[in-house]
Amino acid sequence: MAWTVLSPSEISARLRGALRRYLPGTDALVWPNNLTAIVKTVAAGLHDMHLRAAWLYEQIFATTASVQHLERHGAELGIYRRPMARAEGVVTLNGYADTIYPAGIA
Repeated sequence: MAWTVLSPSEISARLRGALRRYLPGTDALVWPNNLTAIVKTVAAGLHDMHLRAAWLYEQIFATTASVQHLERHGAELGIYRRPMARAEGVVTLNGYADTIYPAGIA
């Protein structure tokens, strides 16, 4: 299951609902009040936290980790990247008569 990142508007709606539920008589949509500004500010901060948590969730699995964190996963198991090297060896290919092959294949 992937980490679901809520949008700031979804978080705001949930916060407004929580205000109505836990603080009877309040409504963040009634003008003028400071609850609207507070809800929007807190929602923006929570959205940033959701984005960070989603990024962390991706890094804990080797299949979705970034290159830097994939190398860390390998280092924990004693597996390190080899330095780049030119490939060496023999390759045997089969060809067909009257076929044109692009340069660099043979």
